[in-house]
Amino acid sequence: MELEGIRGRVLFPGPQQGPWPPFERLAESVATGGGAKDLHTHSGEEVVNYVLAGAVLHWDSEDHAVELNEGAITLLRATGEIRHDIVPKLRSDARWVSVTLHWTGAVAGPEAPYQFGRGVAETSREPGLRVLRVVGPSTPVRSALGLDMSDWTFSQSSSREVALDPARRLVAYVLDGTVEIEGRTIASGGGILAEGVSSLRVAASTGARMLLMSVPAP
Repeated sequence: MELEGIRGRVLFPGPQQGPWPPFERLAESVATGGGAKDLHTHSGEEVVNYVLAGAVLHWDSEDHAVELNEGAITLLRATGEIRHDIVPKLRSDARWVSVTLHWTGAVAGPEAPYQFGRGVAETSREPGLRVLRVVGPSTPVRSALGLDMSDWTFSQSSSREVALDPARRLVAYVLDGTVEIEGRTIASGGGILAEGVSSLRVAASTGARMLLMSVPAP
């Protein structure tokens, strides 16, 4: 993907993998320099943008901008039509991940159309592993669809069993390095989808980083 200085990669949807309801889309973007805003519409969706590096501007439907720097999170909840855009800050390189979830019918939860916050560090369970809770009950940013999202960084190689809730649908996305999941090596830009499993065997290389995201299975 190449558009106005922004390049990126999409885990899904694509030729080999469609949406994974309620996950509609997972994309990562990298930009050099600034950009002009181009508001677009969301309806019946939640959209999470998580800034991995640099700084971006989040423009809302009222033409108001909020600066989001490294580690910042925004969640848009579009029960009706809402317009917004993410634009790299002028003279700033930026990298961010966007996760779009879709729903039909009524959804309980916070009413605010926009939420902003930062991740919450989890107490380290082992040397060389940092887990940051990005979206979920223990964070300032909460999803009406029950999204739980965390950022795992490995400063040294690590092997562990990750406990999961089998009643939830999981997406694991590798940001940097390589991660072996259930014996399959996943390189940066790749990921896995899982459902109905209570654990995953994960072995990560030094410098690896991945996102784990889950929602209640439909």
